[in-house]
Amino acid sequence: MRVPSHGANPNKLYEAFNIVPPKSIIDFSVNTNPLGAPIALKNEFNKSFHFVTEYPDIESTELYSAISHSENIPASKLFVGNGGSQCIYLLSQLFAGKKVGLLEPTFSEYRTACTAYSCQIQSILLNEFNNWQPQIKRLKALIREVDVMFLCNPNNPTGTVIDEAILLDIIDYARIHHTTVIFDEAFYDFCETSISMIKYINEYSHIIILRSLTKMYHLAGIRLGYVVACENIIERLKTLQPPWSVNGVAQHLGVLCISDKAHVTKTKQLVDEERRRVFQHLAQLHYYVSPSTVNYYLLKDPVYNNQQDLLIYLLRQGIVPRHTYNFSGLDGMYIRLAIRTTEENDFLLEVLKRWKNK
Repeated sequence: MRVPSHGANPNKLYEAFNIVPPKSIIDFSVNTNPLGAPIALKNEFNKSFHFVTEYPDIESTELYSAISHSENIPASKLFVGNGGSQCIYLLSQLFAGKKVGLLEPTFSEYRTACTAYSCQIQSILLNEFNNWQPQIKRLKALIREVDVMFLCNPNNPTGTVIDEAILLDIIDYARIHHTTVIFDEAFYDFCETSISMIKYINEYSHIIILRSLTKMYHLAGIRLGYVVACENIIERLKTLQPPWSVNGVAQHLGVLCISDKAHVTKTKQLVDEERRRVFQHLAQLHYYVSPSTVNYYLLKDPVYNNQQDLLIYLLRQGIVPRHTYNFSGLDGMYIRLAIRTTEENDFLLEVLKRWKNK
């Protein structure tokens, strides 16, 4: 059986399990903003057609300026790419052939990209019994052995975060052992209390921060991501990036989105309230849920070792979960679900209740 490598491919998932899709489906495999894109973006989109017919600014000047101002970092320490994926692949190319450390399960593209550039990958497998948190001694031992360490914080697919004090300890330890630490913060802005390493970028030259505009601003089709790092790394990344990687529409809409702080605040409030409410109901139904702090979480019915029957049941009810077959260490023993609107979450809870009572 060949299943899609990512979420957001409902028809492909139905095909993989040979199921005819119901007339109405809700895609809980997508972990972008449940409120959708900012209203300002929707209002502006029809006015942006001329960006389709013109060559984009090859230096993305306005977008660099907007991110620089928003994050209070110099543009010289900023790199903008065609989505977080391009940034991950270019970073993997930058460290081609090096020893790379991973905390898994985590975003599968790190391993895929690093493998493509002949990196030697070593990993630590986390589990639910430690709340998906690393044992610091084991993590430090891994840092001593590798040149580069990827840390997804908040982690995908668990939604868990590592405490800031521990992260700072890791940064200091990595500096001693000449290890570069890449923090993927694609979902940091969904946290009620956001933890970001960007504020330490002037203090440490061996850390790299990876961000995505796809998730919070619902720009999956536009593709926008960026890297914050020391000037030397930024310049090296720019030499690897193909020209015009960031198209004109993406540049224009990215600037609009970054200025919409109200959309971020409203989203955080919704996600936090709905996550707490959904988790309370799931606990009453005796499901396991990962201690997520963001807009997605791992779920399993403890009665079953493998969740394929539950996954198929949800698909037939019109709910599309994210499978976990390609997350190292999960192997289908969980499914990942997004936090969506109140009405959609209620439908999910009702279906999961029926599963328990069937």
